[in-house]
Amino acid sequence: MALEASLAGLRSQVQTEYHASKIFGEIFNDHLKCLSRLREFEIRVRQLEKESAEIRAENEALHGSLESIQRDSVENKEYQQVKEKASELQEELLGLYKEKDTLSEQLGIVRETCSKQITEIEKMARKGDVMSERVQKLEKEISDMKHAQEIASRELKVGKVIVKWLLQLEKVDVRFNIDHSSCLLQA
Repeated sequence: MALEASLAGLRSQVQTEYHASKIFGEIFNDHLKCLSRLREFEIRVRQLEKESAEIRAENEALHGSLESIQRDSVENKEYQQVKEKASELQEELLGLYKEKDTLSEQLGIVRETCSKQITEIEKMARKGDVMSERVQKLEKEISDMKHAQEIASRELKVGKVIVKWLLQLEKVDVRFNIDHSSCLLQA
């Protein structure tokens, strides 16, 4: 009965530690999601850098055109259009810089989160290793207890046989004493 209670307690511990290891899988999935978001942000930052470089080149070309047109004629209608286009591009470039800064901040946050999750995963992995060792020890204890139970069961069977044999021997001894007593009385 004590052995069954001990085995039940060990089984309960093994189940509890097994369920705790499931948390490790959830953290790992969150980490993968963060890595995916990180890649998306990096791609978007590269796209914004490329777009800003193109706009910068176009802006420089327009400024060059603007300077050329300014030299030719200040009143020229084309000069005004180029100047307006240059202003629009300058505003768009500023917007892209702001978006790039925002994405860079988000990228930093994602990297920090990923770093924390990596640390957490490493902790969980170490805890998983400890749990695995513990499970192995508990399984060995269970095996040892079963082996001890088998030995005790065999010893109990042998004890029963010996008791039965002693009881039979006692009956034979009583019969022998009765037969011997009756022989003495007759003599």
